[in-house]
Amino acid sequence: MKPDNADTYTQLGLAYEATARWADVTASFEKSIKLKPDNAFAYYHLGQGYEKLDDRDSALTAYREAIRLTPNYALAHYALGVLQISLGDSDAAMAEYETLINLNKKLADKLLERIRD
Repeated sequence: MKPDNADTYTQLGLAYEATARWADVTASFEKSIKLKPDNAFAYYHLGQGYEKLDDRDSALTAYREAIRLTPNYALAHYALGVLQISLGDSDAAMAEYETLINLNKKLADKLLERIRD
């Protein structure tokens, strides 16, 4: 493993994600981001890991950073919207739905269904 290669840590994080090793997921993606701070993909998966560890504030921050880096990142908008629903912020989730309509209709419909539940 190359310790100075962000992609190596990204791949490691994905492997940990597949085996539900969430603390290792977050550690790997944090290392990846440290080496390549403009990696929206890594921020999205970091958010997934934090969410599984029930660290919602960190997950919100990670999803927002993924979106800041790649504004059209539909999965990050969807994940952020779902997390906002779980936090009771349906207005913020609806804003993500509005964005998703233009990015990915299927994900937008899925998010709207969750908002209405």
